[in-house]
Amino acid sequence: MKELIMPLVALVGGLISLFVDSKDKGKRGLFVFVFIATALLTILFNVQESDKKDIELKNANKEKDETRRVLLNITEQTKEVPNLVLWLKKFGFTEANAKVATPDIVNKAFDANALYNQYLKQFSQRLGSDVTVEYFPKDVDGEKVFTAIRNAGLKVVEKRPVRDEATNSMWVGDEVPTDDWKLVSFVLLRAGVNLVSIRHFRDGTGSKAKLIQVGADASLIGQVPLTPSQIATMASLSR
Repeated sequence: MKELIMPLVALVGGLISLFVDSKDKGKRGLFVFVFIATALLTILFNVQESDKKDIELKNANKEKDETRRVLLNITEQTKEVPNLVLWLKKFGFTEANAKVATPDIVNKAFDANALYNQYLKQFSQRLGSDVTVEYFPKDVDGEKVFTAIRNAGLKVVEKRPVRDEATNSMWVGDEVPTDDWKLVSFVLLRAGVNLVSIRHFRDGTGSKAKLIQVGADASLIGQVPLTPSQIATMASLSR
């Protein structure tokens, strides 16, 4: 915009100056006005450009600070300078997804991993579970996800998907303990799955009473994913 307006203003000022009579006070006043306007517009656009650059710099610094925070968080957990792709693949990321993971995704995965390990310790103190998880893995390493769930004593059944959309939802039976569905959600989040909703089945009794079903809800596409901390503080589920 500046590149167009400023030359035009200068052109108009130049054309006016060709017809200005030095003895004509009215025309001289117009000429002065045009050049003052040009100066003011130049200052205005320069200020706007400066503000834009300041915002870009602040955003860049914010991203660097966030990346630094993420790496410190990861280093604290791994006790080493991490090979991020390697660690994300351990969590269940595909190699392709691990290579393009943003700092936010990486941080969410490690936060979910810390919570998963915390819950896993609780599960080690019980004999097992009669809860079943139905899930068809999409864009994750299915075997690693299944292993992480089985390590908690939960059964896993691989189901063919009925929708092509990416996994974004989890449905829970009425008799599934809170710790069970939370652990499964942390397994999914640490593998890079963006869960948007965790809720009970409309009818969570009978054959679905002790079932966790992972799948896609087309009506929730584009919604903001849940964070590990949000899931950790959930006390109950809606339907």
